[in-house]
Amino acid sequence: MLIRISGGESGIKDYLEDGQKQGRDYSRDELDERVILDGDLILTDALINKMNHNGDKYLHITLAFKEDEISRDSLQAITQDFKAFAFTAFQDDEYSFYAEAHLPRIKSYTHAKTGERVERKPHIHIVIPKYNLLSGESLNPFGLVERQVKYLEAIQETLNNRYGLASPKDNRRALFTDDSEMLSRYKGDAFKGGSKVFKSALLTKLLERQIDSYDDFKTLLAEQGEVKIRNAGKDNEYLWVKPNTGGDGKGINLRDAAFSRTFIELPHLQKMQQLATDSRYEITAPPRDNPTPYDQTLHEWHTQRAKEIKYVYLGKRSEYDAYQQATVEDKAQLLIDREQRFYQKHLPEPINGYHRTDIIRDHLRAAANHLETASRHTGALKTIAGDLEPARRNVLDRRHRGAGRTVVETTDLKPASQLDRGPKTSVTGQLLHDHKTDNERAAGHREFAVIKQNLDANRLLARLSHSHGVNPDQYPISQGQDGGDRIQAGTRKLNVSDFLTKELNLDYRTAGLILREVYQEQIGWAVETTPRQPAHADLWKAYQAERQAGAAIRKAERQAQAQQRKENQKTRRQTIKTAQQRKLAGIRANRNLSPAERKAATSIAKMERIQAETALREQAQSERERLATIQSDEYRNGYRNWLAGQAQTGNETALAELRRMQAKVKNGTGHQEIHSGTEAKPQNQTIPDAEPLLKAYQLSYQVHRDGAVTYRRGDTDVVRDEGRFVKVLQTQDETIETGLRLAQAKFGQKLTVRGSGAFKVNVARVAAEKGLWVEFTDQHLNQLMAARKAEVRQARTNTVEQPKSPAKPVTPILRPLSILSSLAPNTDRGRYTGQVIGIDNRYVYQTHGKDIIRHDLNLFSTVPAQGEQIRISYSRGAMKTVLPVLGKDNARSRGR
Repeated sequence: MLIRISGGESGIKDYLEDGQKQGRDYSRDELDERVILDGDLILTDALINKMNHNGDKYLHITLAFKEDEISRDSLQAITQDFKAFAFTAFQDDEYSFYAEAHLPRIKSYTHAKTGERVERKPHIHIVIPKYNLLSGESLNPFGLVERQVKYLEAIQETLNNRYGLASPKDNRRALFTDDSEMLSRYKGDAFKGGSKVFKSALLTKLLERQIDSYDDFKTLLAEQGEVKIRNAGKDNEYLWVKPNTGGDGKGINLRDAAFSRTFIELPHLQKMQQLATDSRYEITAPPRDNPTPYDQTLHEWHTQRAKEIKYVYLGKRSEYDAYQQATVEDKAQLLIDREQRFYQKHLPEPINGYHRTDIIRDHLRAAANHLETASRHTGALKTIAGDLEPARRNVLDRRHRGAGRTVVETTDLKPASQLDRGPKTSVTGQLLHDHKTDNERAAGHREFAVIKQNLDANRLLARLSHSHGVNPDQYPISQGQDGGDRIQAGTRKLNVSDFLTKELNLDYRTAGLILREVYQEQIGWAVETTPRQPAHADLWKAYQAERQAGAAIRKAERQAQAQQRKENQKTRRQTIKTAQQRKLAGIRANRNLSPAERKAATSIAKMERIQAETALREQAQSERERLATIQSDEYRNGYRNWLAGQAQTGNETALAELRRMQAKVKNGTGHQEIHSGTEAKPQNQTIPDAEPLLKAYQLSYQVHRDGAVTYRRGDTDVVRDEGRFVKVLQTQDETIETGLRLAQAKFGQKLTVRGSGAFKVNVARVAAEKGLWVEFTDQHLNQLMAARKAEVRQARTNTVEQPKSPAKPVTPILRPLSILSSLAPNTDRGRYTGQVIGIDNRYVYQTHGKDIIRHDLNLFSTVPAQGEQIRISYSRGAMKTVLPVLGKDNARSRGR
């Protein structure tokens, strides 16, 4: 677990609830389940918004975890332990504290700007308004954070040891953001900056030679160039190297953890395990003994440092100087004196024998009594908010005035019962939500019993790899005692329903929709989904190389354009000024104007200049906004734009990668569409890393940034490839044939047709007339296609007489079959038996099982007839025999 502390002026509520962040396109509800651990977000946000000073108004603390799963009890306990640490020097009624955990629903995503894969983990957000509710003064339990590093490290590592959490000190390769997002790990492509290529090659050599000695590593490094040791003998020692070849002639600092002594001296197997963590599911470990230095540091924090921050470091300069000059014993007494003076000044007078803090505790105790029965009685939960309100109002409805104090207007803070609050803005709302979830679980048990018993977990993980960034390799699958699949998440073996709700933290309604859809796919009612594959490294490297190569050119172009715009603006301003001067000179020279007319004309001329200059400024502003929009789009979508451009040139791998980057999979409308009709591929079958681009039939195409491809014939859009299905945009036979051939190239022989009855009939007819070797999931369409094929064969039999031994290749009997749907034979030792279904000026097309084989026409001494059953064999590149399959007694050789 890693603790990070930052601050802010506003917007924390929107961020926690909405989750929008540069580089990702998901909302908070899509990203995470929010679990309220402490406090009330609406009241916290209202308190922040009422502060009337500049600068940070709250502390934002993130507890980021490396583990994939942490129990809610542990999250709650960790939060309370940190809260106790933070407010050592404060009483309960002095501060506002809010905490919520985010449990990932989206397990990974592709960063919109960088194209990197981002893995997401559980994390906790804590918000502390910088306002002391008791004194009205600023509240900051940590003071200057950079001066409290050792204390924050002590609580961080103490919590890691207490709860068996991974420590960043042992996992420096894991780069966390504030949302516990792991951006990269030390693999060959994980280094940054201009020395990335050198470092990647160096790491490769380190692993290839299986070096586990720091001295051996120095020897390896000396082979590369000049070597120096920086900070020798210190904890932050690292090596520096100036490569002999390549690079820009500058030295390279090897501060990366992959080149630290600790990592280098690991056994080779442990190195590889640390570098290959993508498929490892991280769980908590048993508690560990806390090192004595951490305990001593925390003791110092609780007894001295926390109070120093509150009463000395954030106080008057004169008191600070006096404290610094005091002895150890005097310092302890000074802290006691200032603490007593603070509470004597700010604690309210007793009310009817009770202090205000007594009243608060009474209300909190009453609320706690309700909480004990909350799980048994929903009505009790609804009363908790009302019971807490007097305590909140007693603390918040006081005003404080005075120099040096943060003034907070609290009279506008409404009781919770009157606030427009969502269902989960406080612990009370969280309990109500959990109670409702328990009811939904019980209600859905019977409905999904059949699905849980029969759903293929591999199929579910394949679907979730698209929709929620799940890595199927992290989740082994076994079978439960009831015969249903179990997905292992750490130490838990979950059925398919529990995996969605307990591992992906989805609500039961969303989980139910997913279970129904995937089960319908399994029993043949819907389209299949194949697992998402990681971003293609070669594409990303090519993009980065091209981007870096053109950076200087783009910068020069932008500077030249900016200078040109500046000069144009200057010229136009001068033109406006000159025009006004000429007009004013003409007005002054016109003796026929009266003084009043001259004054009016002068005013009009000046106004015309103002209007012209205003229009010029607006035009300049519009141009700046246009350029800013272009630059912003390049910043956010540069990789997508580049992939679309590559796909436009015919790069099918780029098209496949562009489609995998899309956060949401498109669903068809069911109007004139052709989908895959096959069963899901076996789990271990390799999935093609490309998407077919139809390049025949004189079509042009446009690749869109969302991965769709629109094909055009002339100026007319005819077919659109949406990734999971092909949409036919026109009704002509030629267009339907194009759509069928593209679908056949994408999905194989078996297809599902969606649309009107007339469209389906036309698809079956065109497939028959064009000689397409396809099969439909709709048996009625197969019957229509077979009947039409028979009619076509009969018509050809009546009108076409095939020559027995033509000296030259025959005129094609059928239209050419697309090479996208046929396979070349094995000319070394292949054997093929089946019907001749087409002949063109290059090939003879023959069915062989479910495949279509194309044989070189030049290898035939006698061209077979359309519809003839033949047997062809090859040996060392030569066609040995061609036998018509006419029965045992009348087989004849047609070999060369």
